[in-house]
Amino acid sequence: MGEWVWFARECGQCGGNVGEAGFDAAAKNVGHINPYLHEGITTVTVTMPVLASDHGDHRVAGLLRDATRIKPTLDSETGQASWNGMARWEKVAGKEYVINLGDGFQAVYRPYSVNSPKTTEFSLRGRLEIVAPAGEGHGPDVVKRLGQLNLANRPMTQAEGEYGYLVANVKAQNLAGKTEVQAAIATGDQLEEMTRQELFHERAHLAVGLDDVQLARFAKDIQLDAHTQALPTRVKVLREAVAKVTGHQTGQALAATAGYDPVPRRSGGWLTWNRIDVGNSMPKLTTAFNGKALVHATSASGLKAMLANGVLASTERRTLMGVSRGVGMSEDEDKLTGGASSVFLRVLSKPPSDDGPKLVWDQPERLMHRADYYGANADTFGAVNPSKAGKYASSTRDPFKIAHFTNPANEVMFGDGIDLLGAEGPSRILCESKKQRDEIHTMFTAKGITHIAGKPIDDVLKV
Repeated sequence: MGEWVWFARECGQCGGNVGEAGFDAAAKNVGHINPYLHEGITTVTVTMPVLASDHGDHRVAGLLRDATRIKPTLDSETGQASWNGMARWEKVAGKEYVINLGDGFQAVYRPYSVNSPKTTEFSLRGRLEIVAPAGEGHGPDVVKRLGQLNLANRPMTQAEGEYGYLVANVKAQNLAGKTEVQAAIATGDQLEEMTRQELFHERAHLAVGLDDVQLARFAKDIQLDAHTQALPTRVKVLREAVAKVTGHQTGQALAATAGYDPVPRRSGGWLTWNRIDVGNSMPKLTTAFNGKALVHATSASGLKAMLANGVLASTERRTLMGVSRGVGMSEDEDKLTGGASSVFLRVLSKPPSDDGPKLVWDQPERLMHRADYYGANADTFGAVNPSKAGKYASSTRDPFKIAHFTNPANEVMFGDGIDLLGAEGPSRILCESKKQRDEIHTMFTAKGITHIAGKPIDDVLKV
């Protein structure tokens, strides 16, 4: 048969080219061509698009506004707080970002960069709130939403807990300036970066065909997985460094000591870690505090409110709990110094039982095992704000120096607060009167509280 060909001729009427089909009788037939076939096993990669996130776009927009604090309502009888999701304290010195996370979730963040320590409330810097829709059961979803802010949103692993424990002890024991510790932290960062690169090369083919939203999630997953996978090695490296600078032969030897306990403890609504050095020298610390107590003085109404809530809470924590302003002695100044993030106790001679209302820890070492305290042998409003350096006396984290405080205005600050009804509860609760003691006893009985820190409440409540 002939071959069909296409040609173009000039079309004078339309001024363009028009294609026409013609038949070339002189063309030769084309012979049949057999396909090349090969039998064998091969790998076929099929790229499937990742489904879009249920939480929408990975990008979130932040609106910068004057800083606020939530304004809950506290039931003074039950100790329960509630919030309507809208009411906020205003006229707060600082700025915050409001971030819409979708589906009724919202984040409020007070960034360091736009909140100068010289002019803003230092205790609010770096604080993040995730506000969920009304109702119960949002806990798991709140954690997931952290991923939209590029924050870890998976449950804490054992390695993460131990790393946090070591970091807390580095700060508590003033080890951050040690060359070995600095090198260990830098090595840990490098290990995580190497792990991240390895994961990227392993998974790079999975990124083919992803849109920008899916790529963002892909990158976040690599970042989070690298952090998790590198942590066990980072823990070993940092543990070795801490062991070396604290006089132990190896990290394993340090971990074998009685004071090494990397399991976080729940205190109120937050977690605390223990100090390794204090745990390894408890008898010596008990001797140092002989004849002394840690004391928190309060008012009759303040004592009742604390025990109804079950915690001695910092100014910042009290705000979240719905406690009205003005309960603390120097709340406004504490917010500027950073002391509003802690509760204040004093090292004093053991007070008599008729010197209430007070909370008394007759064995201070029960609190001094924590890794989050600092103290000053003067009234400093709990200053940690570097812009206030020079204005107040210097502070220390050394428990043995704290044990020898003599200034009647000394102060010892514990982060967030103290669980008054658990293992950290006071040795004695000094009431203002027998009437108040009976009221508190009745309240405890109604809540089923029979012991505090292992002691019957009849032995704790004093007047």
